[in-house]
Amino acid sequence: MELGIQFGIGAVFGTVTAILAHSRGRNTVGWFFIGFLTGCIGLIILLCISDLKEEKAKWQAAEQRQRRLSEQLRQEKLKTQTFREHVVNRLDVHDKALNMDTKQLGGDEQQNLLLNASKSNEELMWYYICREKQVGPVSFTDLQIAYRGAIIDANSLIWNETFTDWLVLSKVPGLKEQLQ
Repeated sequence: MELGIQFGIGAVFGTVTAILAHSRGRNTVGWFFIGFLTGCIGLIILLCISDLKEEKAKWQAAEQRQRRLSEQLRQEKLKTQTFREHVVNRLDVHDKALNMDTKQLGGDEQQNLLLNASKSNEELMWYYICREKQVGPVSFTDLQIAYRGAIIDANSLIWNETFTDWLVLSKVPGLKEQLQ
């Protein structure tokens, strides 16, 4: 009689464990026997381990998101390349019209020259490095005073909002002459 009750309880735990295992993406036959032999402990173990279906769904969602982002990145790169080609063609036209060759300048210097052309030097706030310390913002007039007073020279680093990085003063076309 006792063996029959234990067999019945084992069958119930085995069946419940197998049903839960199936819903969690696990092997139903294996978990039936685990539930049958260990009873409540097998059920608790099953509830403590991860849900394979949930993990697979998360992995698929992450993979889909990664594919979508990769496609967006590819499209952005294509747009950037097209825009860059367009800008180069326009710059060539402007170079011919102005009798200049901005391609001889470095990449940052060329970009800074083009950005700097949008505002006059007098409208900008300037920064410079003096004795390893940043000074600024100062007006263009103050920058002229610092240059004429030998506080800065042609090798000093300067920056304004149109620059992408600090530049040596002598590398900014025409600036040295304007400061004298």
